[in-house]
Amino acid sequence: MRRHGRQFAAGIAAAIMLMSAPAAGAQAAYGAAKTGEDALQVLQTAGYGVVQTTDRMTMQTAGRETDFFGEREHTEISYGEIEASYYHYDPAEFMEELEELEDLAAQEGNGQAVLEQYRSVTGEYVEALTLVYVASNASQRDVTDAQWAAEYVYAGSIVTQMLDTLCMTVRDVLSEPSGDMLAEALGEELAAEFMEYEEMTEEQLAYSERESELILEYYTRQTQAPLLTVPVNGTDMNQDELTTAYLEGALDNPTFLAAATQLEREQNEFLGEIYLDLTELRKESAELVGYENYGDLMYESYGRDYTQESIQEFADAVKEYLTGPYTLLQYLMDPTADCLNRDYPCQEVFEIMGEVLPGISEELDESFRYLLRNEMYDLDYSETKTAGAYTAPLIEYGSAFIYMQPNGNAYDFSGSLIHEFGHFNAFYHN
Repeated sequence: MRRHGRQFAAGIAAAIMLMSAPAAGAQAAYGAAKTGEDALQVLQTAGYGVVQTTDRMTMQTAGRETDFFGEREHTEISYGEIEASYYHYDPAEFMEELEELEDLAAQEGNGQAVLEQYRSVTGEYVEALTLVYVASNASQRDVTDAQWAAEYVYAGSIVTQMLDTLCMTVRDVLSEPSGDMLAEALGEELAAEFMEYEEMTEEQLAYSERESELILEYYTRQTQAPLLTVPVNGTDMNQDELTTAYLEGALDNPTFLAAATQLEREQNEFLGEIYLDLTELRKESAELVGYENYGDLMYESYGRDYTQESIQEFADAVKEYLTGPYTLLQYLMDPTADCLNRDYPCQEVFEIMGEVLPGISEELDESFRYLLRNEMYDLDYSETKTAGAYTAPLIEYGSAFIYMQPNGNAYDFSGSLIHEFGHFNAFYHN
């Protein structure tokens, strides 16, 4: 089967990152990107050794207890500076570099020059890809900012086209007189994947852009959903008001559960319209490249070594053997307990982490200190932020960014920040 856009995943993406990294190179596949663009899935399948032109670099060397992580450079720069330095990317220079790569490969004796040019081209691609993540972060930090929303759609579309053109160019270069050194560096399997690549169609590119637009629309509705209300004892209550009334004892358990269930239905209907549109769009985009459904396409894109069918067996086992015990455990927890419902300011959590992490691993402590030193996070509540938490790679800087919209309870501490720091540590070291 010849490869199209999203079928192009683990192997070729790893090769792009490996060959563009003069120091560390690509590491194991890592699925953490959330945006859904074809180009962004590079980061869901491979890490990246950073390429920098700035002199504000640190190399992780001191205090290593193991050799589990390789060396990698990191830019000492705050996230605020990164966002402030964002610019509207123009792919013209990238396209010119691709033409130069083709010209070099067409002449005998240019094998080394082809390798160097390939590294330059993929370095340019990584720079553009990092900009997509910055735009995505900004659009989720304020869903009312139309300029950032438009920039995210633009940047994602540009990077998707860049990856498509890059793959086609490498495919052609490998057949040229001076493509042999690049083929050898890639290895037989990865070179074969490039050779099988097939250009994305206009329809595929349009689907990709429409997907970004639907995702942004869903984010916007996420911030609006908590404001929906349901009548409770003659008073309209939104999500926060309903929870507060229950915790203060103004509502008994049956009334609260009935109202909460009704409110969930209202919210699901409000969000479900966009969700179903997105589901249908993704199904159609998968069918365009020969897949029965979107799940099969993404499993291959993530480089997973198991199928949807095999993971369903695992899910069925969880349902059969763990549902009962899990339900019983819920009765042992007091949902009104102060420790579960009080706010955990990030500084308090950071102090706890700062005390605990050095005792676990100096590698963890190293990435944690970098996180704090450069303020690579946004953990404050805002009415304009999307719900949830994630970690976005900032590959050009050897870093990542932690995003969280806090709920004001213990889950912010244990379920979000600690969890996301695990992703941050992986991006930092890999």
